[in-house]
Amino acid sequence: MKNIKSLKKIALAMLPVTLLFAHSASAEFHYDFIQASYSRIDVDFEQPAIDDETGDGLGISGSYSINDKVAIGARFESFNVDTTALFEGGGRGALDIKTTAYGVFGLYHSPLNDKADYFVGGEFNKVKVETNGPNGRLSDLSNNDDSKSLFAGVRYQFNEQVELEGVIKYDLDAATGTDEIGFLISSRYVITPTIALGVAFQPDDTGDTLTISLRKNLTN
Repeated sequence: MKNIKSLKKIALAMLPVTLLFAHSASAEFHYDFIQASYSRIDVDFEQPAIDDETGDGLGISGSYSINDKVAIGARFESFNVDTTALFEGGGRGALDIKTTAYGVFGLYHSPLNDKADYFVGGEFNKVKVETNGPNGRLSDLSNNDDSKSLFAGVRYQFNEQVELEGVIKYDLDAATGTDEIGFLISSRYVITPTIALGVAFQPDDTGDTLTISLRKNLTN
């Protein structure tokens, strides 16, 4: 169902935020970190039976450098949306939607110049959507799914405190001709040599996502 595809896509859209903030306060980028994040999601269900709503999400992630060019990582995220929907019989009622997602990723990175890096990689995710209505769990709206994606991006060190970044992502499991490509832009501010505050925004026709993260580098 289209509304379930929307929920799945929103959950998967949060993963690149893990990748974007995995670096240090200088142009010598690092990929060893742990991170916590909070996301605000404006959901467009694209169905008149379900009201559009805003949800909240929490996440934790980490990354480890295998060598100076390759890193691997994992993450877990969960978000909730409380909305109303039109149920069978014509009545409207509360609809609680909980989505959990976890995934693994790998990437290759290399400098473009003394202030910029590029990276390319892939990810695999598992997403679970649970819905509960007035009479309990709604099995026809609940869903478990897997997803594989490819991504590429550029990171730019604006100055010692500020970094800018952009990512393009291709969903290998999307329906042909729809929703294959996504974009994400971000920035981060270095608080200390190992602590950074990040902000990321992902525009999408099924729901925009704004994420704030706090990341600790495990290398200086």
